Order: sequence, then C-alpha cells, then structure tokens
Amino acid sequence: IARAPDRVNAFISALLEIARNYSLREENFYFAALRAYQELHMNYFEDIEAAADHFVRRHQLPENGGVPADLLAELLKSEFDYKIDAEGLSKYPELQSLRSVYNPRKRRLLLNHKLSEKQRAFQLAKELGFNVLGLRERPLASNLLRVNSFEEALNNYKAAYFAVAVLVNRQAFVRDLRSFFQQSQWNPQILMNMMGKFQASPEVLFQRFNVLSREFDLHKVFFLRFIHDLDRDAFDIDKELHLNRRHQPHATGLNEHYCRRWVSLSLLNDLQKHQKNTGDFNQMLAGVQRARFIDSEEEYLYFAVVKPGYPTINRNVSVSLGILLDDQAKETIRFWNDPAIPRIDVNITCQRCLMPACEQRAAEPVVIQKQQERRAMQEMLKKIVS
Repeated sequence: IARAPDRVNAFISALLEIARNYSLREENFYFAALRAYQELHMNYFEDIEAAADHFVRRHQLPENGGVPADLLAELLKSEFDYKIDAEGLSKYPELQSLRSVYNPRKRRLLLNHKLSEKQRAFQLAKELGFNVLGLRERPLASNLLRVNSFEEALNNYKAAYFAVAVLVNRQAFVRDLRSFFQQSQWNPQILMNMMGKFQASPEVLFQRFNVLSREFDLHKVFFLRFIHDLDRDAFDIDKELHLNRRHQPHATGLNEHYCRRWVSLSLLNDLQKHQKNTGDFNQMLAGVQRARFIDSEEEYLYFAVVKPGYPTINRNVSVSLGILLDDQAKETIRFWNDPAIPRIDVNITCQRCLMPACEQRAAEPVVIQKQQERRAMQEMLKKIVS
C-alpha cells in the first residue's frame, strides 16, 4: 500500500465497480465470509456440539430421534419466558413466506400456522439455540431479509447448528450413517427412514452430514440447495458449501442454465410432473448418481432429496450432497459401485459445455464458443508476430 497507493485505490475502485455492476449487496459479502468460515472449520464446531449435548442430557430429550415440537415450546416458555403464538403470522398476508418472527420486547414468537411438525420443531430449537448460546445480535425473522452485520449472519448459523445438533443426535446419527454406508446396494428408503426417525427435513438431515469429515474421514464433500421456481421454470442455487477444496459444481450469478443432467434437477422435474398429475404436494423423492464432470473427469457420488418448498408456494427444493469418489470414499461406502446407480457425464452449466447431442441441453454453449474464438485469434496473432 505504501509503495503504490494509486494502484491500491484503483483496485478498491475496481471491486466497488464490480459489486455495483453485478448488484452485489452487503449480505452477499457476509454470506461469502460465512461460507469461508464454515469451510475453514470443516463445518464442525465442537463447542456447539458440547452445548447441545449438555442441553439434551439436562432436559432428558430423546437421543434416538423424534424430539417433539411441543416439548421444545415448553422449554422456551419455562426456561426463557417466551410467549409462543402458533398462528401469530396468520393476520399478516405479507409475511406468509416466513416461518417465524420474534418480538424481543414482548419475548413473543409468532409462528406460521402452515408449518409442519418438522419445521416447527426446527424453528423452536433454533430459538433455544439463540438463548442457550447467548447470541444477542440476531435476526428477528426466520428468513434473513436484510443482514445488518457479519455477526448477525454468523449467530443465525450458530443457532441453526445448535438446532440440528439437538434434533439429530450426533452419536445416533453416526451409527445410522455407518449402517447406511455398509449396505451393498443403494436404498433410498434408508434416507427417508432417517428423516422420519429424527423428524428432520432434508435440509436438517443433510446439515448433519457435517460429521462425515470427523467420523468417516471423508473430507472432499460439497453441499448444494437448489430452488425450482415453478412460475419461471428456473433453477437457482441459494446455498452451497465446499469442504477441503473448490469442487466442480458451484453456484453462478450469471443467469446461466445449470446442467440438467444432475440428479437434483431431474428429480425436481419429476416432482413437478408428479404434482401436476396427482395434485399431491406432500411427496418427497430421493436419488443418487455417479456424476463424472467432463472437464476435470472427477467423479462424485451425488445424493439428492427433493421436496415441496412449503409453506412458500410455487417452488420446490432440492438438497444434495456430493462425495468425491477417491480411495477413502470407495472403502467407506460399500454401495458406491452398485450397478443400479446411474453413471452420468455432467458439467456445470449449459453455456460452458460442449457435450454433443445432449438431450437435456437448455441453452447453447455460448461461453465456450467465445473462448474458442478468442483462442483462435490468439493463435493467429502468434503466427503473424512470429
């Protein structure tokens, strides 16, 4: 900075210009910093695990799944003087996409009456997390509509981590996961049974896969959450996490079309068809594939569970987990080579893929074509100069 202040000023100006051009807001930086913080710690925090274990033992909560939402509500009332209104958001049409709102002055928690038992249990356990962990700087709504500081985003994550640790006991989940990995054949019902046993949504269950690194020595892992906007028929990644390295699949803010060959997206399309044909909006689907990325030729065992985005209407949600198929993964997960698991060549986005005759292509490979044009120009320039 001392040697070249003008260059530093130009660099800072460039960052501000990029942020403005791509409509980046403060929360984009906060969330990116939060992901970096999680990845630095392999998404595992022993101090929060210990606090959750102590809380479970102290209140004799079920350790093998099925923590009742009503029991969590009673603990909020007796331990922290909460007033809980199970239908508190019903009178506010503008807030129907929120799951809960907390009024700190009245210590009143307003819940969305459309919440399922699983969703209600998570919101109540999260509120317990804010109080047990002593997190003062916090959002007052379940959705982070606006983030005022990094501390607020971090505390929201810590409270959610506490909730997952309470609802899905670490020791019990590791036992079930070890049994799952020892199966010789892929069985999606086992994942569904685990969600039923722990009364956990797919997001909560997949968050608990954070034990993979510590308990199974599986470090090269990524998590993605897709949102399928049914009105636009568009797919967006709204959450992602990469452990140990930058893995191939990732979010893009360039409005490109994600590869339709990923099992997440194919299951979301299947779920949409099921909803149209049957009118059933309670169905969940699970799937797996061996996804080989064309550019790097790296192969992942890629799990996904899709579900309706309830209580938000007109959208479905997919949560997914990818594990790099290295020697450790192949030794740990017995069913990795099950012939019933489809092996699919995939890429990141259609705009960056030259796969020939792809039936699922949603856009032309314009980015790759422009790169080829530039390379051709550079080669010609080299010939002229030489």
